[in-house]
Amino acid sequence: MADKEKKKTGSGLRELFKLYSFLRPYRWRFALGLSFLLVSTAASLMFPKLLGDMVDMGNSGRIPEEINTSG
Repeated sequence: MADKEKKKTGSGLRELFKLYSFLRPYRWRFALGLSFLLVSTAASLMFPKLLGDMVDMGNSGRIPEEINTSG
């Protein structure tokens, strides 16, 4: 019974090679899309940090010119 469960899951590496053979003609598009996805994620994670820094500067009483230079 344990053998049947192992056959159902299959080899993850074998399935990865099947996926790679499908993506091979589109590998540059896939790499470009993945890089845009990473840039988008980084930008969306940086926005709250920069906004928090500006709020902290505003609450500490610093001059407004410093708030403009942090972004």
